[in-house]
Amino acid sequence: MPGLPDVSGENLDHPMTFRCLCVASLLGLAPLHVSAASPLDLKALLDQGRPEEAYRLGRASADRLGDPAFDYAFGVAAIAAGKAGEGVMALERFMLNHPDHEAARVELARGYFVLGDEARAREEFEAALARKPAPAVVAVIEEYLAAIREREAKYRPTAMAYFMLGAGHDSNPRAGVDNPEITLPVFGPVTVVDSGVQRSDRMHEAGAGFRLTAPFSPRVTAFAAGSVEASRHPEIGEFDQATFAGTIGAAGRRDRWAWRGAASASYQKLGGEPYRRVRGLSFDASWIPDGANAFSGGIQGGRFIHDGANAVRDSDFLSVAAGWRRLMPGPWRPEFEVAGNAGREKNRREARQDLSRDLLGARLSGRVSPWRAWTLGAGVSYLHSDYLDPDLALQTTREDRYLAGELSAEWRFAPSLSARAEILFARNRANIELYEYARHTAALRLRYETR
Repeated sequence: MPGLPDVSGENLDHPMTFRCLCVASLLGLAPLHVSAASPLDLKALLDQGRPEEAYRLGRASADRLGDPAFDYAFGVAAIAAGKAGEGVMALERFMLNHPDHEAARVELARGYFVLGDEARAREEFEAALARKPAPAVVAVIEEYLAAIREREAKYRPTAMAYFMLGAGHDSNPRAGVDNPEITLPVFGPVTVVDSGVQRSDRMHEAGAGFRLTAPFSPRVTAFAAGSVEASRHPEIGEFDQATFAGTIGAAGRRDRWAWRGAASASYQKLGGEPYRRVRGLSFDASWIPDGANAFSGGIQGGRFIHDGANAVRDSDFLSVAAGWRRLMPGPWRPEFEVAGNAGREKNRREARQDLSRDLLGARLSGRVSPWRAWTLGAGVSYLHSDYLDPDLALQTTREDRYLAGELSAEWRFAPSLSARAEILFARNRANIELYEYARHTAALRLRYETR
């Protein structure tokens, strides 16, 4: 059978492409046995990816309509061929005689989805989930339910929340130097104090957040989101972090274009003490010429406001970014993305332009889904920082080159529950030894999302 209908226009930020689905095969269910071959002929054509021919063959045998086995095969073929109205009618007749047929219920729900009847589609999909079908079918149903939620967001308010718990290991929470014996400009050989030297520790994480949407019209939606996340290190408590963040904005789309504008604010604590506040504005747009490619660009600006002795680091920032995402054909649904950004962070004190910098970055990432409910990902990021003036004490203009790579595996083992394992390797190289460090982290996170 062909794949699900193209609903990329429903959410231009996240175009959806689904793998081919033959629910009867996935559930191990076949149409009821009959002596005539017509239903089996339709199924054979569907299995060969020829739904239009299956539909035409069924229409040529319209006198068979009303036969449950024929209704089932014809209903599946009609929906796959884009004749959802006829397919739904045939499957509704079939379900009257066989209300417990799981594959037919999923196909009927798919027909309602194609017709735009989200309420009945949701009802049938959820009824199918309640019967605990095979994991592959569960994953397909979840994709449809996600698409239904995206559609509904255009017409009525929606709400979701998430909760996260995690644990892992961090080789260098301090971002400290590898070796305390370093050489600095002006000062020569020095010994770095213990708090600036690399030390590993365990880490525990927790977080929660929400997202609300309210449509102004089918093309424009307002949204608000908030989150609180915290990480704790049992032995290096002075680097425990807590971040509180909120965003409000609006998003819209027209044909193959989409846009999003937002205002954001966050507050960060370090070691239990106030550390930094961030205020920002952003705008981005995307263009999806087809179901396989998406191009995006955006601009972001804002202000860093530090507390206490760190107030000298207060700065304004401005950055621009562009990216390209590509969905590749294949059963693993491979996807890759390349992005670049450039910006400037300017210290608000003219006398401290040694803390101002120009930034240039790039990122390449990809992911595949080798099994239903599993996603494997990998990525590499690079950031080049050029500071504007020589350091006041070291009389040298700082230059950093940060390189990081990560690997991840995510398993959605229940409709609202997922587990994610992630490994990160990072290295910052600088022309001043004091700012060089290496770091790697490994974490396992459990996430629950309301539906």
